Amino acid sequence: MRRAFLVAAITASLAACGPPTVEEFIEDPEMLAEVMEECQLEVAQGKPKSEECRNAQEAAETMAANLMKETMGQIGGALKGLFE
Repeated sequence: MRRAFLVAAITASLAACGPPTVEEFIEDPEMLAEVMEECQLEVAQGKPKSEECRNAQEAAETMAANLMKETMGQIGGALKGLFE
């Protein structure tokens, strides 16, 4: 319960200064996950995407691309080692 209150307080304080940036979401995956959940609910309710939701989506896409790039590099290295 304390954690939920802390997250709500942080989110409220960030909202006062504008929505979190893509970089802030990337640095705080827990906040990203919580906002993505809220955004999914808003989209399901037919609400337009807020700047916060657009930033969260961009952060999630960036993180997924980074993960895929790293994974492909590891696979490439492993395959290269097989043929040497």
